[in-house]
Amino acid sequence: VEAAIAGTSGIATVATGNTDLMVGSAFTASSISAASELEGMDTTVTISLTCDVNIAQGDVITVSGITTGATNDGTVSLGGGDSTKFAVSGVTGKGAWARVGGVLTLTADTAINSGTPFVITIPIRNKAVAQAAAVPTVAATLAAGNAAPAPITTVSSMSIVAPTFSTKTISASDKSIGQSNTL
Repeated sequence: VEAAIAGTSGIATVATGNTDLMVGSAFTASSISAASELEGMDTTVTISLTCDVNIAQGDVITVSGITTGATNDGTVSLGGGDSTKFAVSGVTGKGAWARVGGVLTLTADTAINSGTPFVITIPIRNKAVAQAAAVPTVAATLAAGNAAPAPITTVSSMSIVAPTFSTKTISASDKSIGQSNTL
C-alpha cells in the first residue's frame, strides 16, 4: 500500500502482508421493467436485485433514474414477495420515492442473505409525454461494504410512448347522396 502524505515530498510505504482488502459490494444481478409504457398511465415497476454480501437491517439501497415516473414525492407502498423486507419510519412494505431523478430508496427492515434474489414492485404513474428508455442505476450503503452506483443490467419496457389506434375504421350508416349519416 502506498500513500502520498500531505505536506511531504515522498511516498510512504506500509507493508500489509497477506491481508485481504475489501473493495466494496456489488449487485451481481439486477433487472427493472414496467407493466405499461403508455403516456400518463398507471403502471407497476418490478425491480429484482441480488447482492454479493449480506444486507443488514437498516442498510439502504437506492435505485435512481426511474425517470419515467410522474408520481409525486413521498412514501410508496411496495408489492412483490419481498416487500415486507423494507420499511419507512418503521412501517413495513414501504419505500421512499422522489420524482426528481426518479429515486426509490429502500431501507432494509430485515436481513437478506448474500446471493439471495429479492423482488419488489412499486406503483407509479408514467409521465404524460413520450421519452426514451430510462437508464436506472442501483447503489447501496451497507454495513458489509458499500455498493457504488452501477447500471441495472436488464432494463425492459422503461420508455414512455404515445398511445396509438390498433384498428382504424370509419363506416357510414347510409351511402346515398344527401342523406343523414351516422359515422
